[in-house]
Amino acid sequence: MNKIKMLNRISIDGYFASLNEATFGMDWFIHDPEVDKAAHAIGGKMNILILGSTTFRGFESYWVPVLHNPDAPSHLKEIAQELTDMTKIVFSKTINETEWDNTQIYNDNLIEVVRQLKRDASCDILVLGSGSIVQQLAEEGLI
Repeated sequence: MNKIKMLNRISIDGYFASLNEATFGMDWFIHDPEVDKAAHAIGGKMNILILGSTTFRGFESYWVPVLHNPDAPSHLKEIAQELTDMTKIVFSKTINETEWDNTQIYNDNLIEVVRQLKRDASCDILVLGSGSIVQQLAEEGLI
């Protein structure tokens, strides 16, 4: 059975996100390409990404424009393309549709859907952000 791997940025004092919605709560975060390379090396290749609605909205509003911006830095365009190519499994009671490629939206049955994904996926599965989803999956022993 495949593993679910979680990658979240958190400060030593437990700071996860600010209340600044304009910056997706990440205005405290200092980007380090070396940390990104290390995370990729540890995580390996994954092509399924699980997201909650808040994280998905932030990702969609940031990464889709980067993908289509000819002036965006190449390392950001690479990340945007990688995220676009991944199958994004989004759990939300408020999002009904999206234009972002390879996105499936579920409004219920988190545990059942994830158990099925773990059985059927061709590789491990990634969760980014999505604190409430991480908590629910951890309670079920799925992470």
